[in-house]
Amino acid sequence: MQSFVRTLTTKCHELLDSGQVLWYDSVTSKGDLRWQDELNSLNKMFFDVCDGIYLNYNITEEKLARSRDLAALANRQFDVYVGIDVFGRGSPCGGGFNTKEGLEMIRNYQLSCALFAPAWTYEYLGYAEFDVNEIMFWGIISDLLTVRPLKIPIHTTFCQGFGNDFFLQGQKMNVSSKPWFNISLQQLQPSYLLSQFHSYVITSTIDTELDDHEIPVQRKRSKASYKVKNPSKPTMFLDLTSAVNGGSSLKLQALNKGQAVWFKLFKIDADNSKSLKLTVCWKSSSVSRCDVFMVLSTLDADPLGVGPVGVLLETVAFSESRLPFLEQASKHCLRHISTAKPETESMLQDYRKSSFMVDMNEFVKRGYKDQEFLVSAVLLPLGDPQMAVNIGLLEVVGDSEVKPRLNIMKAIVSLGKQLELPLSFDRIIGLITQVNTSYQDILTAETRSNSVVSADATVTAMSSARTSVTSENSSFASESSMVYFFKWIYSNQADVDYYLVSGYDMAGKRTILGHCVTENFIYTHALNDAMLLPDHFSIEPVLSSTDSPAGEFLFYAEGAVPRVTDLTF
Repeated sequence: MQSFVRTLTTKCHELLDSGQVLWYDSVTSKGDLRWQDELNSLNKMFFDVCDGIYLNYNITEEKLARSRDLAALANRQFDVYVGIDVFGRGSPCGGGFNTKEGLEMIRNYQLSCALFAPAWTYEYLGYAEFDVNEIMFWGIISDLLTVRPLKIPIHTTFCQGFGNDFFLQGQKMNVSSKPWFNISLQQLQPSYLLSQFHSYVITSTIDTELDDHEIPVQRKRSKASYKVKNPSKPTMFLDLTSAVNGGSSLKLQALNKGQAVWFKLFKIDADNSKSLKLTVCWKSSSVSRCDVFMVLSTLDADPLGVGPVGVLLETVAFSESRLPFLEQASKHCLRHISTAKPETESMLQDYRKSSFMVDMNEFVKRGYKDQEFLVSAVLLPLGDPQMAVNIGLLEVVGDSEVKPRLNIMKAIVSLGKQLELPLSFDRIIGLITQVNTSYQDILTAETRSNSVVSADATVTAMSSARTSVTSENSSFASESSMVYFFKWIYSNQADVDYYLVSGYDMAGKRTILGHCVTENFIYTHALNDAMLLPDHFSIEPVLSSTDSPAGEFLFYAEGAVPRVTDLTF
């Protein structure tokens, strides 16, 4: 077993840039299934040949001390991941909202932690207050966690992979009357949550419960509550009613108490860039008006001892008379603010898009040589009783970022009827190339072998008359549906977040059929669906860079001949 773990670790390091292999504290060197809850002579042989060990949850102060001392002999204390079960099974802290007690215990011995089953906030507490409990759980332990900086370039539309509607370039698209979800489309979320404005109170009790073997055991249970420290009662949440791309935007909201409110969003690593380009798409509510400014600033510690240094990005015109007002909003009293005006501005529906260039030498001149910075948003009140702004897109790129040119190279669309579902990729390839004689006559030998149709600077498609494919499963035989298989190849995928596949009726009305992150897509259309069978289709890349070119590629099925004038890019 030790040889296998050593080989697995070696191969993992060879094949993966950040691959790691951890040994779980279960089987001992004698081959027994016996949890040790510490690093000792019975599991060290596995620890020695991999990247770390994940200890079982029944920890004590003595076991932590022994684990630390043994790992320290190889200077590997942080490779010992001490387990905490958030459900409280075996963990002395009791888990739940009292998880912080276990983390503090582990930190006292300078070891790492493996946090097991944080889905407790949903699976145990339920879905009704999930958002509140999730933010509270992570907020309680946030001061014991390190916020890791995101290396530029970063790009996010704040979509979490679901929505009630789908938006593209700020416009609501015709998709479906039902909510959608596609977790592969989720975007970066803020480094800092609503907990930045909260303080927490935890109360614990000892309850007697039956374990899995019906034996009474005592377990510590905890309840938590929070208070909002800021009198403006700031909130930040996903807004499903408005977005730039995807299903949601980030909404920042606060009461007008005569002061500005400072929202920390991201910690970034500038990666030694001499300049940064920051792009933001935002909109303010007509009934909750406010001025919104983006700020790029240093972290809390400043080498000159005068507080963080920041550059104010003028999404709206800034008056020097408001500078003291703005400085007061910063938790750490931001100093040495300079301003940067937008280099370009445009509109995406009701979102304003502003791009800024920041000279990073300004920070170096003030003695700041670290590469970690904060990206924040500040709301300054106008006359309304409440302030609110939606941020639909945020992008930060360095001066060395090169945007690749994107060209479509090949595409295919194929059609079948009454296919058995679900279909594997291999099976549908076999079905669409073995339908019937009339379909096979359309395929050339080259097409049949490559399963794609090439085009020079345009997109074309294989087409066919509507043909029937009898399902092998009789339960599907009565169903009447059309199954489309799409496959395409792009010359450069580096800048693509995901692809949208759309259908158009004869009047040109567009309906998004779905989205994917790979270069193939299967769409099933029930012939009794209220939506008409699409007359033609499009593939549209949604790009991670706001500066890269994008557009739709239109193509046709059902025997229609592609018209070059309809192919846009």
